[in-house]
Amino acid sequence: MKSYEIQEYKHYQGRKENTIQLIISVESLSLEEADKMLHKISDALSMRIPKEWKCLPDKKLPQEYNILTLPYKEIFNY
Repeated sequence: MKSYEIQEYKHYQGRKENTIQLIISVESLSLEEADKMLHKISDALSMRIPKEWKCLPDKKLPQEYNILTLPYKEIFNY
């Protein structure tokens, strides 16, 4: 995350035990700026992690599908 200058983020366990949610805190961004940043992060993950994920907001989805589910439990950074 440091290579993307992301300083504030938290890990959470999702609804399923093998699911994590990564919440990145940023100043206000336009949907286009957020989409660019998320695609960079997603591309970097795809080179290192053989798992599936989704990034929100996604400007390819209708607004009513850009919904983040509430996290279940915080996973602490060590």
